[in-house]
Amino acid sequence: MAAKEPPPLIHIGLPKCASTFLQRCWRADSRISLAYHELAPIIGLARQKGHEGRPPPRALTPPRLTLPPHVPGRQSLVLSHEALSNAYINERADESRIACFQQWAAALTKAAFPKARILIVTREPASWILSIYNQAVKQGGTDTFRQFLRRESTFLERSCDLRELFVIWRQHFGSDQVLMLPVEWLREDQAGFFRALHRFSGVETRPPPADQAQPVNPSLAEGHLDVMRQFNRWVELLVTHGRHRGSLPDDLAQALSTLRFATRYTLESPTPELNRRLRRIERQMRIQHPDKAMIPKELLKRIRKRNAKHFKKDDFFGYAKHYV
Repeated sequence: MAAKEPPPLIHIGLPKCASTFLQRCWRADSRISLAYHELAPIIGLARQKGHEGRPPPRALTPPRLTLPPHVPGRQSLVLSHEALSNAYINERADESRIACFQQWAAALTKAAFPKARILIVTREPASWILSIYNQAVKQGGTDTFRQFLRRESTFLERSCDLRELFVIWRQHFGSDQVLMLPVEWLREDQAGFFRALHRFSGVETRPPPADQAQPVNPSLAEGHLDVMRQFNRWVELLVTHGRHRGSLPDDLAQALSTLRFATRYTLESPTPELNRRLRRIERQMRIQHPDKAMIPKELLKRIRKRNAKHFKKDDFFGYAKHYV
């Protein structure tokens, strides 16, 4: 007789919180059916409704989803996407609506998977801010780190508000169905992290095979990051000028997106020859080196004050001190 199938596990991680690593673990395990791209309709609708700024109604119909093949009783269903946690990176017009987006994401997910269990993976704020800046540049950002801190302060505060994120998902699924785990624990004690996840969800997670353990979505080295940022500036300048003249072809956006991704992935895993050439270029540039010391103390103080309310009676598996 097949073992009782656990309810679906829905993984929500802040960006740069080992989401790709966890997805690799689940994808490599034949006992698990992993959905990732299949969540796009929920994320897209939540982004749209968050942009409109209206809260979700009590009852709603989720968008139609096409899930991957799944053998009931033999495979656990895991759905994973960090875009369920926040939105609007590099989109300043909407960054104040992150909480509304989160409400819609949780409500739509509940409507689609009413018995699911929710895993939220977090990261202490200072190192997360450094990494999310790196990610913002990889996604087309042009700001220096200081500019990013000043212009994206609302995005950073709302994205790091773990208390609000937890409360929103708890309101829709119930306290017993939501688990928050620190990514620092995963890095220091992978087995302990996986045991806690198994106890909560019934889904046993194993590390990926050795031949699949290489880093995925790595941060760009500091010099390479500034090369990418300068590349984004030139693209933005040329596109703005071309649009003003009305001389851009219809398929330019797709072409630029492809070029940006090609540049990003090349810089993430450069060859020795490319590294040598980049060092020559970087010596001629005024490299902007992001550093935790640049993060305004008041910004971190506000973030940690909110976290302290959440972890008031919870040591967060021994990691609360990193968050408050």
